[in-house]
Amino acid sequence: MAEIEAKIFKHGNSQAITLNQEALYKTGLDVGDILECHIEDEKLVFEKKEVPSFKEQIQAFYQNGGTYKEPEIFDDNPEGRELW
Repeated sequence: MAEIEAKIFKHGNSQAITLNQEALYKTGLDVGDILECHIEDEKLVFEKKEVPSFKEQIQAFYQNGGTYKEPEIFDDNPEGRELW
């Protein structure tokens, strides 16, 4: 197993981990990927979270009836100086 160094640093009020390109390449990760992490045998384990693409989300939306489940934000009553 190849050893790859990483560094933890402060980023605002959070902490971040830097990884070099070799680590990303060998693990199939890319900038912007969402990772899930858990502790296993006192080790921090990261796994790539599979997030549906925008196209897949739209397809699922229409396959599930294509309706919004959230209440409408706007109604027909003007609240300020809108012209109706």
